[in-house]
Amino acid sequence: MKQLYTLILCLIVGAGYAQQSTRLSQYMFNPMLVNTAASGYEGFWAVSGGFKSMWNSVPGAPKTQFISVDGVSRNEKWGFGAQLVNDQASLLTQRLLLGNINYRIRLTQTTWLSAGVGLGFKQHVIDGTQSTFESSGDAAIATLYMSNFSPATTWGLFLYNRNTKIGLSSENVIQYKIAYTDVDRAVTSRAVTRYYFIAQQRFPIGKNLAFIPAMSLKFEYRNPVQLDITPMLAIQDRFRFGLGYRYDESVSLIVQNKINQNFSVGYAYDFQTNGLSSVTNGSHELQLRYVFVKERPSFINPRTF
Repeated sequence: MKQLYTLILCLIVGAGYAQQSTRLSQYMFNPMLVNTAASGYEGFWAVSGGFKSMWNSVPGAPKTQFISVDGVSRNEKWGFGAQLVNDQASLLTQRLLLGNINYRIRLTQTTWLSAGVGLGFKQHVIDGTQSTFESSGDAAIATLYMSNFSPATTWGLFLYNRNTKIGLSSENVIQYKIAYTDVDRAVTSRAVTRYYFIAQQRFPIGKNLAFIPAMSLKFEYRNPVQLDITPMLAIQDRFRFGLGYRYDESVSLIVQNKINQNFSVGYAYDFQTNGLSSVTNGSHELQLRYVFVKERPSFINPRTF
């Protein structure tokens, strides 16, 4: 039973430090997933979905599925969004349902600043039935099932126009407790507040090319700063090819295609550069986005693919 208590403690402490959103390599494909103030920034309603399968060939490796919808009011002063995220790693599953709203201020004809908040809930599940154990001492783990609900809170600021996007956001604003109890045990952990900074700049190169570097920073208490750098090349605003570098962790190959004015697709493959490189075949990430518009007037829509 001691192994069982140790496992529960590790999983619950891990739940406190696990992130709300998967660490996506294509973090600028749908910035609302990390910044609630980015809801509706395109000026139209859109629905997105995707998945990420990390560290293939490693048992119990993290897997994520997500779907989101966002848009803007008719007067373009309010943005709205919602997202549903399912994260699973080993015996731990976390589900997030979050709704958000932001107020948009038009600074110039083409530049906007939005400030937003998000509110929802998370479900944390420890399910021992997802694994098999052979020894009688470990058999108790196979019957373990614990579930907990907690609030989800976010805020964000997002400055954007056709060529520039800069965002600052935070999740777990309220440091709620994650508590699991049953007849024999009670274990608690506390959620960690995290801060995100994202930025992207578009540099036109002639008529049909553009260089688009992006970066992402994540800060959280007692953990190293996580840095992503992602330079990309856009061709005719339809195709994007890029490389992503996550400090001390991975390198990504990224391909994105705006198939038409409504539908875009992006794929990323991550190569591990840390100790997992010898035991994993890499990570796959796919994102899809559909915008409900027949035509995208550039003087309104700040987004270029």
